[in-house]
Amino acid sequence: MADVPPSKIIYDLLDDAGSVIASDPDTAWSAHISKTPSSPHAVISIFDTGGFNPNPALQIDQVTVQVLVRGEPTGYLAAYQKAQDIKDTLLGTDSQDVGSDRVVSVTMIGDIAFLGRDSNDRPELSVNFRMILERTPSSLSNRIPV
Repeated sequence: MADVPPSKIIYDLLDDAGSVIASDPDTAWSAHISKTPSSPHAVISIFDTGGFNPNPALQIDQVTVQVLVRGEPTGYLAAYQKAQDIKDTLLGTDSQDVGSDRVVSVTMIGDIAFLGRDSNDRPELSVNFRMILERTPSSLSNRIPV
């Protein structure tokens, strides 16, 4: 069993990049797992979105994660640039250990998509990723490590 959800792995990769997300949850471009706070305007939200069928024999999962970027009401260009920064940081990242899991690859599902504006006229963009993960086996697992 993995020790963290895929959204936390994406959060850690963005955090390690240094300038993509803010560490203070009350500032612009702070990142949040499985929620989108009402303020500040400019935030990044990371959601687990399922994925593709896991391998029944090997400890390999193909998971998907959505990164939602919400900008200031007049900040579409800044929000789009933040989505591009996230894309540039994650897409094609080197295989690496994150926590107890191994991130084998990060690819995208489509490209940056404008979702529209929320009820406060803030632009929302979506960036969707697929990761191949070598998971840490638990004592309950019937799958073997790679």
